[in-house]
Amino acid sequence: MLDFDLSSKNNIQYHFQAIKERLPEGVFPIAIDPGGNYICLDYRTDKEAEPRIVLWDHEGFILNGKETYDIEYVASSFDDFLSRLYKDTAKGSETDFSGFEMLD
Repeated sequence: MLDFDLSSKNNIQYHFQAIKERLPEGVFPIAIDPGGNYICLDYRTDKEAEPRIVLWDHEGFILNGKETYDIEYVASSFDDFLSRLYKDTAKGSETDFSGFEMLD
């Protein structure tokens, strides 16, 4: 998550100012992944409703002469996003490692 302490160098306002010209209107970064992509609140559909969560790819490309950035849907709400981060182990479910090879 981006820092909300404005005295911190890498705060949310710093990151927004750095990329706002490349973001669509109504999309605001709240976190950054290890690859430099941003997890964002997306208010484009309805500015009054709870925003969707999207992943904004920081590596742009040229499409029809215009710089473009991919945006991928992540979750329908912030609560939904948080619930996807961790598997609920309290219900007795086990992690599924099928398809993975165990190395010695």
